[in-house]
Amino acid sequence: MSGHTHQAACPPFLSLFCRVAPLLALLLLSPGCVIFAKGHPSAKSPSAMIEAPAATAPSYTDGQLVLPDGSPADEEAFLDLARNATYILVGETHDNPRHHLAQARFLTAFSRTGRLPLLGLEMLPASAQKRLDAFNAGKIPLDSAGRELDWQNLWGFDFALYRPVFEAACAAHVPAYGLNVPLSVIQAIRAKDQNQGAELLRDGQLPRRALGLPPAQTAWLPKEILAPTEAQQEMLRAFFTRHGSMAGKGGPGPAPSPERFLLIQSLWDSAMAERAAQIRKNTGRPMLILAGGGHVEYGYGIAHRLRTFDPAAKILLVMPFSESKPDPDAADLFYYSKPRAQSRLGLALAEESGAVVVEAVAPGSPAEQAGIRPGDTLLRMGDTPVATLADLHKAAMAARRDNKPLSVELQRDGERRVVVLPERANASGGQRGAAPLDSPQGDASP
Repeated sequence: MSGHTHQAACPPFLSLFCRVAPLLALLLLSPGCVIFAKGHPSAKSPSAMIEAPAATAPSYTDGQLVLPDGSPADEEAFLDLARNATYILVGETHDNPRHHLAQARFLTAFSRTGRLPLLGLEMLPASAQKRLDAFNAGKIPLDSAGRELDWQNLWGFDFALYRPVFEAACAAHVPAYGLNVPLSVIQAIRAKDQNQGAELLRDGQLPRRALGLPPAQTAWLPKEILAPTEAQQEMLRAFFTRHGSMAGKGGPGPAPSPERFLLIQSLWDSAMAERAAQIRKNTGRPMLILAGGGHVEYGYGIAHRLRTFDPAAKILLVMPFSESKPDPDAADLFYYSKPRAQSRLGLALAEESGAVVVEAVAPGSPAEQAGIRPGDTLLRMGDTPVATLADLHKAAMAARRDNKPLSVELQRDGERRVVVLPERANASGGQRGAAPLDSPQGDASP
């Protein structure tokens, strides 16, 4: 791989950002995809309704492969790196359909190297493997896979987003494996009034028995939980300082603490790395791992643990980016994803030629109630003219600060119209996905 300390390189695809504020309530309850802005460790504060966008990058087309120095690359560059890789870690923003389309292309390309890869998924726990095995054997058809895998309950994001990945796996006969820890186990740790996080940081590792769970739950844990690097600790602490006071409010268990947050993040990454290493040892086959960008970037998360569990492995990191250039330290290979925002109003938004266009509207959302439709171009929000995602962020913050209803002027089929969003459009929401938050490399917050 490259000379980076993380030995990473993978095609990055992360959407602009992803549900940062809505999922803060899950922080410390489950591990997360924590991604930081270029130059980490600090991150921008998200608004309650629309997350702040990254700068646009007009020099790249959507889906463009890019080397760390910012120069364009092609599929052959990926294949050259992938041919000798033991693990390819591909970062994502969970609700960005472009990222999953790109992941499907990477899986298809990797399978053409003749090395019979495996597919590792953050999205499903190891406890779901029997159902995945039935899918791998063709006993579960693709059209019913989401239901049969209990995808909605186990992950929370629509299976339709990930369908292209499963289609690619079927076409290339690539078996899929769940890598993570059951959410019930994370909840049990969260509910215990103990703080082994300090012990983990002091000793650099923590045996699973130290968590004091019943044997049936302990069996799902990695034998050793490995601490984050000092650099990642700094990033995670900065994130907790900024957002930790919002986490876990009103929920069961003890008050949140940075050490507990670091423990659960470390547990999540250690579990995925140990299981991936064990599967590779048993099969002798390379693995393409899909995970939120915070588990991939800078080689801090899964890759850091893989170097202990599989020291001889060659690890390729792939990350998406939406800025004018990628952060060269974040990965070995990047994939451009045009700026996109996921709003708590129920809007998926993208910048298109100097305008902001609605890509999707969530059923039952405030945006749908107001009459906003896919394909609408947003012209003005409140008193703010809209040309970029940053304009929307400013308008949403102003409306929240002034406690005003939010009016939206839009254009549809050449006609202008104004809609007013419901007064409670800024109520808390979010999906049941296992990860508390994730945003793309170079974007808003952890």
